[in-house]
Amino acid sequence: MTAIFEKKWWGVLLLSLMATLLFVWSIGDTIALRNLLLASILLLLLPWGLAIPRRIGALGAQGPWLGFLAVTVWLLFQAVFISPETSWALANISGQWVKAGICLFIGFGAVLVGEQLGFSARIIALVVVGALGLECLAHGVDSLWLWYSQGTPPFSISRLTGSKERISYVNNLFFSILAAEFVARVCFAKRFLPIAQKWLYAGAAIVYFNSWIIGARNGEIGALVLTFSVAVFVLYGRRVQIGGRNLFLGGIGVLLFVLFLGYAGYRSDGRWGTLLEQASMGWQTDTYRYWINAKKYPIPVDKEGREVNQSNYLRIAWIKEGAKIVADTPWGVGYGRTAFGHALVQRYPQDAPNLGAHSHSGIIDWTIGTGWVGLALWLAFLGIGVYTGIRGFAMQAGPAPVILFFLISGYFFRSLVDSNIRDHMLEQFMFLYGAFYLLTIQQMRETTEKKN
Repeated sequence: MTAIFEKKWWGVLLLSLMATLLFVWSIGDTIALRNLLLASILLLLLPWGLAIPRRIGALGAQGPWLGFLAVTVWLLFQAVFISPETSWALANISGQWVKAGICLFIGFGAVLVGEQLGFSARIIALVVVGALGLECLAHGVDSLWLWYSQGTPPFSISRLTGSKERISYVNNLFFSILAAEFVARVCFAKRFLPIAQKWLYAGAAIVYFNSWIIGARNGEIGALVLTFSVAVFVLYGRRVQIGGRNLFLGGIGVLLFVLFLGYAGYRSDGRWGTLLEQASMGWQTDTYRYWINAKKYPIPVDKEGREVNQSNYLRIAWIKEGAKIVADTPWGVGYGRTAFGHALVQRYPQDAPNLGAHSHSGIIDWTIGTGWVGLALWLAFLGIGVYTGIRGFAMQAGPAPVILFFLISGYFFRSLVDSNIRDHMLEQFMFLYGAFYLLTIQQMRETTEKKN
């Protein structure tokens, strides 16, 4: 009895550390705490040592690890033989990329060890969604309090995380899991999270409110796309039961709902009204040079005499220049979170660009750093999870495959317009990738065994 008691409490400690890490991952100025939590979880997993990789191999869940290894080999080869800044690239590999690999391992290990310590996959998934949901709820409650005390909606403010981009990222992760759970319940009558349906609706309400009040356009677009994706999955999965007429009406209803949400976001964000003109100015990178050095060049002014909005102008300018760098340096400049800034310094030394700059597109940052080979390997690494998620959905294995698919596809599409393949965003994604990939493989094996 004492051994069982102690075993259970080791599991409680592991899940508590995991929940705390998930909660603080996106909060600013918590690097030391995050590293301490990562080290503590690793220490807890240490007694299982080589048993974790052996179990991963026995389950046939080594796909992401093979992809990660392939990327790592290329990064090291490129850093030593191609990059003009070998020491910088190697430092980023040992810092950013190795840490991302540790998070991938912890994702796998937390699920395997958590189950051995007496906690089901459903409880582990509940801990994940609970930590993300609590963070979203805290932001929503704080926003309501600010609205009440100030008298106006506190758009684009997050006192919890320190920036709207951080809380927007968490909000979309939380929504991905809720949406996948809803799809599985409706399409296959299977549930993963041990919660009533009303809590899914409550979570969705928090997500939609946060998307509106946060005011991060890419986050709003992500929520709209995910809403539309859920509708497509549900309407397709239930097309026989729904019937042609109701299928059409349901599609129209979803479209109107998405349009309403989009219109609400448009009305609450004045940047949309000047987007086209100011984005066109951003495209003229040779005429307007503010994008490369804000201290040296004046900020552009549009036809109405207004200074351009930083987001409308800079994103377009940086993405265009980043694409030009990718075209001119197909082998990459070396892996690093600031590869864009380093490439700009090499390309425009006379303008003294910011060495620490990034392009606001994770895919462009990644490709500038790792080249076309690195991009192909990264897409293959993501594709392993996407393919597995689709296979699991086709088998009607349960919610985990849909969660995996939504997590990876959402992360990828956001990387097109946000610099998210770095820092805490990469770490958190790798952890969730590992955890839900393993849960997906388990649910697929269970489904196959039941059929046989």
